[in-house]
Amino acid sequence: MYKGQRLFNDILAGQISWLLPFCVIALAFAAFMRVAHMRRGFMRLRLVSAPDDGPSGAAWLVWGGWLAVHYVVFSFSSGTFHPYYTTAMAPAVAALCGMGAVVMWQAYRRSRVWAWVLPLAVAVTGVWSFVVLRRTPDWAPWLAWVVLGATLVAVVVLVVARVRAQVTARIAALALAATVVAGLAGPAAYAVTPLQSQVNGTNPTAGPSSGGMGGFGRPGGMPGGGQFPGGGPGQPGTGNRQNAEPGTADSGVTGRGGRSGFMGRGGPGGGVSDAMTKYLVANQGKATWLVAVNSAQQASGLILSTGKPVIAMGGFTGSDPAMTVERLQSLVSSGQLRYVMAGSEGGGPGRGNTEVTTWVQANCTAVDGQDGLYDCAT
Repeated sequence: MYKGQRLFNDILAGQISWLLPFCVIALAFAAFMRVAHMRRGFMRLRLVSAPDDGPSGAAWLVWGGWLAVHYVVFSFSSGTFHPYYTTAMAPAVAALCGMGAVVMWQAYRRSRVWAWVLPLAVAVTGVWSFVVLRRTPDWAPWLAWVVLGATLVAVVVLVVARVRAQVTARIAALALAATVVAGLAGPAAYAVTPLQSQVNGTNPTAGPSSGGMGGFGRPGGMPGGGQFPGGGPGQPGTGNRQNAEPGTADSGVTGRGGRSGFMGRGGPGGGVSDAMTKYLVANQGKATWLVAVNSAQQASGLILSTGKPVIAMGGFTGSDPAMTVERLQSLVSSGQLRYVMAGSEGGGPGRGNTEVTTWVQANCTAVDGQDGLYDCAT
C-alpha cells in the first residue's frame, strides 16, 4: 500500500481512521467557505469570530494543522512505529468533527447550494466504517450492516427534508440519531474490546485481529499480522492484506521477532517462567535487587507480579548496553545483586553487550533447573 494510505490499512484503520473522512470534508468545506467569503468581500480576515459565527479561523488552523502534521508524520515516517501512536490524533479528530458538524449543519439549514455537504460527509463516513468493519467479517458481522443501514437512513432523511424544505425538530432528531450510529458505532465497538480480553501492555490496540499470527491483545501478534516489538515467542507475523512485510514501515508496525517481551513465553515477566519467579523470590535473601534481566519489558512483568525491584540492564527493549562489567561487579560484590539472567531464557544482558554476558557466564554459576539464570554470589 502507498505510504500516504498507511493510516487506512488493515492494521491502523480500526485505530484512528473512522472519522478521518468527516474531518477532511469539514476542513475542506470550512476553508473553501472562508476563502470564498473573503474574496467576495462578505467577511474581513480575522482570527476571532463572534459567538454565533461558528468556530474561529484560529481553531480551524490549530486543529487542522494538528491533524495534518500527524497524518504526514505517521504516514511517511520509517523506523519503529506502534499503532497506539495514532492516539495523538484523537484530540484533533474530536475537535474537527465537532466544529465540522456545526458548520455543515448551519449550511444545511441556511443554504440550498451547500446543504448537500452534510449528507455527503455522513455518507462517506458511514461507508468507510462499513468497509473497516467488513475487514473482520467474523467479528460482530451484524454491526457492519447496522452501520450501513443507519447511514442510509441518515442520508435519506437529510436529503428528503432538504428537498421538502421542512427540517422539523423530529426530523432533525431522527437524522442526528442515525448519523451518530453511522459514525460512532464502529469506533465505539472497537473501543470496548480491550475490556473483554487480556491486552499487551507494551502495544495496546483496539478491535479484533484482522489476520496474521496472534489474536487481538495477545502476546506475539498484531492485528494484520505485524509483530509486537519485544513480544511473541520468536515467531514473525504473517503479514497483512496490503502485502507489506511485518516489521516494515509500510506495514504500519515495526516488528522484532524472536525477542521475549512483556508477558512473553512462560508467564509473568516476559520470558520468565512461574517456577523461576518463585525460585527468585524464595532465594533473594538480603539482596536489594531480585534479579538483573535483559530489558524493561521483562523487568516490568516481574515487578508487577512480585513487587520486588528488578534491574533492566538493556533498557526498554534490551538493545541499550547500559550495564557495564564494572557496575555489575560492584552490585554483586556489595551484596545488592545475586541473580542475573544471561541464557536462552532471558537473553544476553544488554543485547550486544558481550562483555557483560561473557563475565556473567565465566564468573557466575548456572542455576540447575532454571534455564538462563546465573547465581553470582557463589
